[in-house]
Amino acid sequence: MKTLNWQNIQPAGGTHPHGPLRSENGYNIMPLKFSVPLDHNNPNHPEFQLPSSSISISANLVYSRAEFTISTDLTPSWTSFLAQNHKTILVYLCGGPGDANPPCRNPDLNGEILKHHGWPILYPNYRGTSGEDAVTGELIARIGAECEDPEEQAVRQAEYLSYFRQDAIVADLEAIRLRLPEVLGLAKGEEVKYILLGQSYGGWIATTYLSFLPGGLERVYLSAGLPPVGRTPREVYERLFEGVREKNRQYYRRNAADRVNIGDNQKVKEVLGKLWRMYGDKGAELPDGSRLTPRGFMTMGRRLGGSPAEDWREMHRLVELLANELNEEDRDAAKQTLAKFHEAGGTGFKLLERPLYAVLHEKIYCCGPGVASQWAAQQVGKEKAEKKKSGFSWLRDDFSFDEIELTQLFFSGEMIFEFMLHDAGPKMEPFIRPARLLAEKTDWPNLYDEEQLARNDVPVRALAYPNDMHVAWNFCEETARKINGCELVKGSARLRHGSIRSEPEAVLRELFGKD
Repeated sequence: MKTLNWQNIQPAGGTHPHGPLRSENGYNIMPLKFSVPLDHNNPNHPEFQLPSSSISISANLVYSRAEFTISTDLTPSWTSFLAQNHKTILVYLCGGPGDANPPCRNPDLNGEILKHHGWPILYPNYRGTSGEDAVTGELIARIGAECEDPEEQAVRQAEYLSYFRQDAIVADLEAIRLRLPEVLGLAKGEEVKYILLGQSYGGWIATTYLSFLPGGLERVYLSAGLPPVGRTPREVYERLFEGVREKNRQYYRRNAADRVNIGDNQKVKEVLGKLWRMYGDKGAELPDGSRLTPRGFMTMGRRLGGSPAEDWREMHRLVELLANELNEEDRDAAKQTLAKFHEAGGTGFKLLERPLYAVLHEKIYCCGPGVASQWAAQQVGKEKAEKKKSGFSWLRDDFSFDEIELTQLFFSGEMIFEFMLHDAGPKMEPFIRPARLLAEKTDWPNLYDEEQLARNDVPVRALAYPNDMHVAWNFCEETARKINGCELVKGSARLRHGSIRSEPEAVLRELFGKD
C-alpha cells in the first residue's frame, strides 16, 4: 500500500451548507458536507465496483451561541459570523476509531471554547462513520461480490477497509481545510489554519497531521494521552494488560464481600456459570442479534477506565443484574433480563454501531511497513492466561467454565479479540474474513514522520493521566520527547480518560494552561 502523496491533496468537493442552519443545545450550527476521494493518491480508483470512487464527509461548524429570540431565521447570525473574517478554526477530533463526532454531545465543551477563546469549532465525522457512505456489513458484503472465490472477495474487502485509518482521515481534513476559505467567505488567497484538539484516538490523528502537514496547523492540543509512536501493537498490549489487571484488583476490592453481601468476584462467577449452563459457547441472543457469551461477558472491563463513582458503579450494577435476575428456570424472564443488560450498554463495545472499531482498533498501532497487528491483544492475553493467577485464564482455548470456582477472573479492557466479531452476530459476519487478512497485513504506510516531529515548530501541549488504563503513561512520555517543543502535562489524579465529557472545564483548564 503506497504512502500518501501529502503535497498533492486537492480541495474537497461537495455541497455546503448541507441543510439549514440550526440551533442545538444553545449553539448555532452550520451543517457541511464534503466529497473526498476514497484513495487520495488515486482519486478515480475503479477497484471496488461501487457507484463512486469518492466518499462523503459530513461535518458541523459550531459558530456561535444561540440567541434566545422568537425568530427562527438564523441567517443574520451566520452573516454576522462571516463578517468576523475567521481564519482560525478549532477542529475537535473525537476518540475511536469508528465513532461519529456529533457537535453537541458535549455542549459545555463548546461553551468553554467559545467563551474563553472565541474559536469556531468544526466537528468532522471521520470517513466511514456516518451518512450514506458509512461502513456497514451490507456495504462490505457488496465489495467483491462479483468474485467467485470467497478468499478473493475478502482480499478486496480488506483493501477497501485499509483506507479508513488515521492517515486517510488526515488527508480528508486537509482537503476540507483547503476548501474552507470558500465556505467562510474569505478573500482569494487567504487560508484557514487549524487548531487541533484531539481526544484519545483524535490525538493519534493530530500527531499524524503534525508529522506530514504541519503547515496547516496553528497549534495542537492532545487530550487523554499521546500515541505510542514507534511501538508495535504487541508492545502496547503488553503494557496495557498490566494496567487492566490493577484496575480489576481495585474494582474487586471496592466490591468485596462483607457480612451482608457476597463480593463481585463470586457474582461474576455466578453469571458465567449461568451463561454457560443456559446457553453454552453459543451464548444468549440479545435484541440486536448479537450474542452474550461467557467470554464476551468478560470483555466489559473497558468501563474500569472510567470513574469509580459512575462507570464502576454501573459495571457493578450490571454484574448484579445478571447475577440476581438471570433466571435459569424461566427463559422468558431471562430474555427480559438480557434485554435490560443490552439497553444499559451491555459490554460497552457496540460493535454493530461502529464496526470499524472492531476491524481497525489494533491497526492504529501499526506505525509503518513491516508491522502486523496479528490480534496482538489476543496473543498477549493468551500468553498471560497460561500463568497461574493471571486472571485471564478464560482466554485460553481449552478453558472450561466448569473451572471458574478455582480461579480469579479479571475483565479485559479496551481490547478486541477475534471471537468478539463472531459474538456480534450476522450483521458483523461480512467483516470476519477481511479482518483476518488485515491482522496479517504488513505493508502499512507510515503513520508518523519521526524526523519531522523532531524538528516540529507547531506549539503542542498534551494532557495525559499516569493511571490511564487505556493509554500507557510511559509511552506518552516517550512520544512527547520525540515531538520538539511538546509540553506534556500530568493530569490531576481525579481526572480520567473520558473526563473531557464529564468535566470539560477542568480538562480544558489543564490542557490549555495559560493560552
